Amino acid sequence: MSKTSTSLGNAAQRPTPPSAEPNAAASQPGAHSWRQQAAWLFAAYVVIHSGAATLVNDWEGWSNFAGNFVAVMIWGLALVGLTFGLLVRWGLKDSPKGRNRAALASLGAGIASIVAYAIYFMWAPFVVGPAAVILAAVGLRTARESDPGGRTFALVGGVLGGLSSAYWVFCIVFALSTGFLPLPGSQ
Repeated sequence: MSKTSTSLGNAAQRPTPPSAEPNAAASQPGAHSWRQQAAWLFAAYVVIHSGAATLVNDWEGWSNFAGNFVAVMIWGLALVGLTFGLLVRWGLKDSPKGRNRAALASLGAGIASIVAYAIYFMWAPFVVGPAAVILAAVGLRTARESDPGGRTFALVGGVLGGLSSAYWVFCIVFALSTGFLPLPGSQ
């Protein structure tokens, strides 16, 4: 129930906000913002992937650009949806006693970020690497606050995701400056 108050003798009643109550989403670190992080990553994926493809490839007209842009959006929705909608969301749920779910998910995402180079043409490392780093941060925080058992998993997952992301940035800078990716089969 909210209380009402009057201002300077005014008869108009205004509801005042109820006191902040803790909820499940606010108690889990990072749980409230996975959708926001996914939205920002999706926007960056579409803009950077489409922009880099336009800059590196020969201009073939607006119809080709539009087709590529739609394909990038579809792949981006699939990659970000699977990575954040399944893996990150699962990793940010409350862990059973004695487990650090975020650390385990970070390790899985870190390994997946390296394996994602098998499908680098879809820019999968650009999506999975940051997910591993986000989960590692939450896993390390959870390990520090309550469950020290997942610290190693979180560290390994975060390092793998960070290395994968750093190498992907190098690949994009290299591609923008030379015109091709420094990966096997990309020529």
